[in-house]
Amino acid sequence: MGTTYLMVRRYDESISACKKALEGNFRNLSAHLTLAMAYSSSDKMDEARAAASDVLKVSPNFSVEHFAQALPFKHEEDRVFVADALRKAGLK
Repeated sequence: MGTTYLMVRRYDESISACKKALEGNFRNLSAHLTLAMAYSSSDKMDEARAAASDVLKVSPNFSVEHFAQALPFKHEEDRVFVADALRKAGLK
């Protein structure tokens, strides 16, 4: 749900869904990534950087480029949005 809310630019709902997903499973990489994107997209940069730090705790070798290229988006602008939001959160 967090990713769906993110992609329709409903960031607060995305954040809530991701936090709920993480309650019982800190290793949920998808939730950490989506949380970082939702925070950075809503200009909550301290929270975005904290979420990005959690991404690296779960996946120390995370790469925005590799992640974005693997996404099955039909429209390139969606891939660009995701990559830009992750970079804005501080991921490389």
